[in-house]
Amino acid sequence: MIPYPLSTGASCGDPNYFSFNCNTTSRQVSFIAPSGTYRVASIDPDTRTFLIQVNDKGNLRLNHSLPFDSTIPRNFSSEISTDEVEIVWKPPREPICNSSAYCNGWSHSTCKSARDGKRRCLCTFSYRWDGAMLKCRKEKWVTLLLIIGITSVSILCAISSVYIWHRNIAKRQENRKIDQRNRAQRMLNGEIHVQALIDLSEFKEEDEKGIDVPFFDLESILIATNNFSNENKLGEGGYGPVYKGKLPNGQEIAVKRLSRVSSQGLQEFKNEVAWRLWTDKKVLDIMDETLQDTCIANQFVKCVNIGLLCVQENPGDRPTMMNVIKMFDIETVNLPTPKRPAFFIGRDQSKATSSDQPESNNVLTNTLEGR
Repeated sequence: MIPYPLSTGASCGDPNYFSFNCNTTSRQVSFIAPSGTYRVASIDPDTRTFLIQVNDKGNLRLNHSLPFDSTIPRNFSSEISTDEVEIVWKPPREPICNSSAYCNGWSHSTCKSARDGKRRCLCTFSYRWDGAMLKCRKEKWVTLLLIIGITSVSILCAISSVYIWHRNIAKRQENRKIDQRNRAQRMLNGEIHVQALIDLSEFKEEDEKGIDVPFFDLESILIATNNFSNENKLGEGGYGPVYKGKLPNGQEIAVKRLSRVSSQGLQEFKNEVAWRLWTDKKVLDIMDETLQDTCIANQFVKCVNIGLLCVQENPGDRPTMMNVIKMFDIETVNLPTPKRPAFFIGRDQSKATSSDQPESNNVLTNTLEGR
């Protein structure tokens, strides 16, 4: 048996290598050349060579149109007069085929027309025919391209990951700075709002005389509440959070910080102060100290009572002007207990329990001692 592409017939091997004859009786292979037929001593498919025996090596002639060539002749034994000549064959082209089924034995190939006009088992894309190995081999540039591509994608993914990581960190830091600036701006706006409220220049002369409430500058309030720290926060009021504070003299105070969206103004603030003093039964604290010696306590309490009735949240609970006049005209009238003023947000006064309503002040019929 001789290896491919050497051929002993039209149906064996490659037709271009049809230069051999096989004696089926003696199983002797012969090489046919223009100078004669020579016995083949051995065939080495790894080196693509075979040895032929010649009587006179000078008479050996080869057909140079065929893929065979001779090497340096060798004499293996001085006792034998027969010379052996080594013949090498060139790597073959793709196998000739007449149907796709013939190429099934050749991996990664398909039967197509070649440049020489013959149908051959041509290698598929990214594969190249290797005549020495007699098979279709993956082209090195494809492997190299895959390695470069995978490496490039890996590097790109690593760079992208690092970039996204740094960008997210920078974005979080920027968002943190923006949040801090927003908090500082909200605090500044709140402080400006509070400052506008407590600034004495905003009070009219009658406002300053109408209620005896101590005023503090913004710096004192910030010091007392530790810059409105969360540790000092007591809860949420109708118009903003309430903070615990301590004055330099050690007195503890509660400070309401109006929220930015708060619509509470000076009038509502005075209503709230009046309501707190009313519910704490300290109505006379509303009075200016300079008037306590000349003011009639019952009449003062009556005025506060009527005033709180007129600012109740539910308009239906407020007295008419005619009723207000009657309240002032009748000295011994038992006035109703007022409900909370309108500045309390989100409370349905019609559903308030009796515990939310302060008891009627008996000072309307009894004489109160001024302080």
